[in-house]
Amino acid sequence: MRSKLMAAGGAVLCAALWSAAPASASTTWRVQAVPSPTNSAAQLQGVSCPTTGICIAVGYSADKTTFAQQTLAERWTGGQWSIQPAPSPGVGGVDQFTGVSCPSATDCTAVGIDSTSTATNSTLAEHWDGTSWTVEPSPDPAGTTVTDFVGVSCASPASCTATGLYDKTTGGSAHEVPLAEHWNGSGWTVQAAPLPAGAIAADLDGGVSCPSVTECTAVGSWTGPSQTGGPLVESWNGIKWQVQPTPALPAGAFNPFFASVSCTSARHCTAVGGYLNANVEESLVERWDGTSWTIQADAAPAGTAMDSVSCTSSASCTAVGGGEAEHWDGTSWTLQPPMPIPHHATRGVAVPSVSCRSAITCTAVGFYGRQAHPLAEHE
Repeated sequence: MRSKLMAAGGAVLCAALWSAAPASASTTWRVQAVPSPTNSAAQLQGVSCPTTGICIAVGYSADKTTFAQQTLAERWTGGQWSIQPAPSPGVGGVDQFTGVSCPSATDCTAVGIDSTSTATNSTLAEHWDGTSWTVEPSPDPAGTTVTDFVGVSCASPASCTATGLYDKTTGGSAHEVPLAEHWNGSGWTVQAAPLPAGAIAADLDGGVSCPSVTECTAVGSWTGPSQTGGPLVESWNGIKWQVQPTPALPAGAFNPFFASVSCTSARHCTAVGGYLNANVEESLVERWDGTSWTIQADAAPAGTAMDSVSCTSSASCTAVGGGEAEHWDGTSWTLQPPMPIPHHATRGVAVPSVSCRSAITCTAVGFYGRQAHPLAEHE
């Protein structure tokens, strides 16, 4: 299993992509300035850009003295990033935002975890109304002490779906189980999300994409006996969640997962992730055509898994991961110029989220380095 939840000690990476040329050809990523809370390390783990020139990015900051983790929200407007005050309800534990979805500039929902100890996590959901962030109470499945939201997608202000995982004890052992919850405009409710046939554990850690109020696709991974497993896709049809079959992976693929999904309609979805092949991480890209999932040949270099994807049409998707970016033009994937690493960085770049307004306008967020130096990129 692979989760977007990350430990403190990273930094912040943001990137925006703008160009008058096709995104697959000549776009470049350039650094922007991103503020970090005083005396804190920080990571951004999700981003949503509801209009051109406005983005909301979320994650967490960790105080370098107390090590307490607090929710972090930042807003891009007027050509700069600024920190937004956001409630952090946990006491002395770990509070994180892991995903955000904005139907408009004055309507955003962020999700994550609210923890009072290392052994107890609860779901966390907050709403931005254009002025302030407020907590929306969200239930946890009965009988669990570890429950995480990882991704969220809002098809409208009155319809949001959040996914992740929770621990379920069976036969004296705890196993991860897919979690899905829905916001109807007034409250969150738990939805039943099945385990794949033969699985002993599974998650929807790759997030969710809802092109309409009755259509959602969520992704993650599942594990079976004897180290078996595979990427997981589940779809919501307005009534129930059901597992979608995915194609067999290349021989030797181990620990495969989906890390992100983006759907422009019920017939067009792209999911990205990775797997291990002889201990080398490889990218995994699959496409849904309304009937079945098929593996696509992508352009990511060997040793690179993809962490996030954003599609603006069936013929335009941008995927990022490991400091690399690639673009789908409706026919093939093309590698873009490398995302730059700051001159003082001593560690690699992680880019867990990207949001695109068009084929040539994208914003990606993440972190780099051990000492949490803020970073943003803009072309």
